[in-house]
Amino acid sequence: MARWRKLVQAATQQSGRGDLMGLKPAVTLESLLAEFNRSPSTGGLFPYEGEAPTGLAEGIAGLKSRALDHIWIFVGSEGGFSTREVELFGAHGLNPVSMGEQILRVETACLAIVSVIKYEIGALR
Repeated sequence: MARWRKLVQAATQQSGRGDLMGLKPAVTLESLLAEFNRSPSTGGLFPYEGEAPTGLAEGIAGLKSRALDHIWIFVGSEGGFSTREVELFGAHGLNPVSMGEQILRVETACLAIVSVIKYEIGALR
C-alpha cells in the first residue's frame, strides 16, 4: 500500500488536485459490488467489449437523469470481464455499455470514460 500511496500523492501533485484520492486494499468483486449497492444515490457503468445493447452516451444519460452523489465505473482487466463477472454486475443493477468497436487498454479506457462522463455532467467547465 505504501507504493500505491506514493503514486496517489505524485498523481495528485501533478494534476493539481486539491485532495488525495481514496486508496483502499484490494477486495473481491462481490464485496466491491455490495459496497456499491449501499447507497441509492450511487450509480455506475461498466464498459464491456462483448454484447452491450446500450451505448456509452445512453448509459451516461441514464446516470444524468438521476440525482447521484457518486458514479462508479468498473473497468476490466486486459482480458476483459468473465461471464461470471458480467452476471454479477447484472445482479447488482449494472448493465454493460459499449465504448465502440475498438478495445482500449485499461489505462486508456479509464481516462476516456472518466473524461467523457465529466464532460457530459458538466464537471469540465
